[in-house]
This record gives sequence, C-alpha cells and structure tokens, in this order.
Amino acid sequence: MEIAIKNILDDKLRKDFQLNIPAPLLNQKVSDYVSKIQPEFSMNGFEKGRVPFETIIEKFGKSIMAEQSDILISQTISKIVNDNRYRMASYPKIDFKTFEEGKDVNLIASFEVFPSIPEIDLSKVTLNRYIVEISEDELSENANKLLKSKIKLELQDPIYLSNFDDVVIINYNGNINGAPFDGGFGKEFPLEIGSKTFIENFEEQLVGKITGQKVIVSVKFPDDYFVSNLAGKNATFEVEILAIYKAESRKYDSEFIKEATGFEDLESLKDSIYNEMAMSYDITCRAIFKKELFDYLDSAYSIDLPIGLVNEQTNFLKNIDNTTSQNLINQSVDDRLKNLKLSQRMVRCGLILADIANKNNITVSEEEIENEIENLTQMHPDQADQILQTYTDSKSSQQLQGAILEEKTVNFILDQINVIDIAVTPRQVDRLWFDISNNN
Repeated sequence: MEIAIKNILDDKLRKDFQLNIPAPLLNQKVSDYVSKIQPEFSMNGFEKGRVPFETIIEKFGKSIMAEQSDILISQTISKIVNDNRYRMASYPKIDFKTFEEGKDVNLIASFEVFPSIPEIDLSKVTLNRYIVEISEDELSENANKLLKSKIKLELQDPIYLSNFDDVVIINYNGNINGAPFDGGFGKEFPLEIGSKTFIENFEEQLVGKITGQKVIVSVKFPDDYFVSNLAGKNATFEVEILAIYKAESRKYDSEFIKEATGFEDLESLKDSIYNEMAMSYDITCRAIFKKELFDYLDSAYSIDLPIGLVNEQTNFLKNIDNTTSQNLINQSVDDRLKNLKLSQRMVRCGLILADIANKNNITVSEEEIENEIENLTQMHPDQADQILQTYTDSKSSQQLQGAILEEKTVNFILDQINVIDIAVTPRQVDRLWFDISNNN
C-alpha cells in the first residue's frame, strides 16, 4: 500500500501534486497508533490501560485519523521536495477532495518554490558611500539651538510687538494659486522669528505684529527647493498669531550650561552633540547606502517572484501602515501598483541577499541574537522587560535573526564591491534622506 502521487501542475514557481492515501494504509496507521497509546490511555469509567481498543476508535477515531493523515501528508511532501530538490518558498496549501472514514483520502498539495538566483559578480559593482563631516559651525549652531530651548519663555502682553528671536505661536494655512498643498497647514506651531525654520522671508513678515493679528504672508519657494512640485512657486499663507513669547535674557556661560544640560562647559556640550550627530547620521548614511544597493539589485537582476511571497510582503506592509482593505480599494490603480512594486522589490532583494548569504556561509548565531537583544535593552532600559518578552516569541526572534543576517550580508557585500566614499554635510544627508523618503 503506497500513496499515489501525481504532478498535476509543474509551473516554474508553482507545483501542484495530487495525493491519494489508500484507506487500508490510513486505517493501519490509526490502528498502530491506538495500539501504541492503549497501555497508558486513561478515560472516565475505565482503569488506566484498560480502555478497549474499539472504545478509543469510537470516541477519538476521527481526530486520530486527521492526525495520522497529516503525518502521512507531511512525510509525502517532504519526499517530493527532497527527491526533486525543490526549495519551498511557502508552506503547502492542502485542498482535500475526499476525507471520510473508510475511504481513500484524496487531496491536492500546492506550494511555491524559490526561483534560481543569477550569479552576481560583486567585484564589478560600484556604489557610493556617504561619510558625514560635521563642521564647527554646525556644532555651534546645534549647541545654540539646544541652549536656547532651555531658556524660559515669558508670555507677552497682547499689545506687545513681535520681534526677532521671539517665539510666536501661529496657525497657518498656505495655498498656491488658491489651492492648498502638502505641508502648507499647521496649528499652534511655535516659530522662533529669525530661526530660518520656514522658507526665506516668511518669518520676517511676522515682525511687528501683535497677538490675535492675522497676517497674509507671501513667499516664493526657491528654484532648487527640495520638494520638487513646490520649487519656484509663489505661495500665500494666512497666518494667525495666537501668542507671543519672549526669551529671558541669559548668558550662555558655564553656570547656565551646567544648569540647563548637565555639562560643565560649552566644549563638553559640543562633544556630546558631535557624538549624537555622528551616530545619527552614520545610521542615516547606512540606510541610504542600503537603499542604493537594493535599487541596484532590483534593477540589475530579473528574477521571477513567487506570488505568495509577494502577497505576504504586501500584507506585512499593509499592517505596518494600518491600511484597511477599504482604503486600498479607494486608492488609485497607480498607487496600488506602486505599493505592489515596493513589495516585489523587497522580495527580490531579500531573495538575492539570502542567496549571497547561503553561498558564502553567512549565518547568525544564538550568541549574536542574545547580544542584539541585550543592546536593545541597554538602549531602552525602561522597556527592557517588554523587549525580553517580545523576543521570547519565536516569530519575533526569527525576524530579529533575519535583520541581523541582512546587516551581516550587507557588510559582506561592502567588502566585495567597489566603494566610492563621498564626504557630505549633515544638510546634504537630510536632503538625500528626504528625497528617498518622499519620492520612492
């Protein structure tokens, strides 16, 4: 008695097999299992080990049949996969055609397989790597902003005229040719006049105003403005001044610096700011490099993608964004296709990275996972218990393992490709990251 196997779909990435499990074979498996557990089996009304064979079958036969059929199906699929050297990309989907006691079990097992990955000669790949250089002026600017934020603000009388260095609380509503635009609306926004937080010539038009006054501010976005659809456009803002605050007069001496920040002097504060900026921008530059690496892999290598993996990735992204099915329906077809392209890109790059890791024996040890969890708890000590609890879950642990493997594989790629180091300022990194975040 053998299980009949028939390949009914042999697509490049999809395999369907029809399995027929003979009733005598399954009955024998059920009988063998019941005989095995009978000596230790307990049931109300019977002594342990004295429950009749027929009673166990009558009471639990269907569930035992389901368990044994699952075992046979799993063993058969494993044999199919091993005999054909398939690399399964998804758990098999089982579609039962018949499943009744005393009859053959007939089903179709469907699964996707990983595509073949082309050989990648990393020595022929050239990519940019951005290195941030933080100037003394930028450190001083950031130190001044921090210290200024620590100075007490005093609410001014309604008749007080706003001036440079004052903080005005404003509502603003911008339009271009009468039409609103993204980023042109804000409520109760604290704006320091002269800080150059807003577009050039915006803050200056709020000088000499009083609380409650409404002001029409006219500006022109620079031709090289980082939001391309606003570049070179004239805009009008309706601004309402809700309150005006004036900073108390304080010298940035060592006494104030220590009181405000805990550092002994300005140089100590700037050293701390440098370390924070360097770490932050190194992380951002790493993300930019990975983005350009993935762009290259996505465009340079054509790989057929398992549909199931793409759908899983799409659902994952949907859950991250808390996007409902109704919202997806309301999206334009172009937007949905854009989201689909992102999912395909992530799957394609993931498959390529996994292949590089596999071919070069790049793995993640338990020690590396434990070290990463320890790093996370040290970075977020107030959430240490929650972090530890999260990563006791096998799925979360697997995700962390995948993230570590990705970073190790990217490091391996960095060592193999041609890298052009480019020195950039923090503002240039901000611009690059903005373009990546908003135009992809």
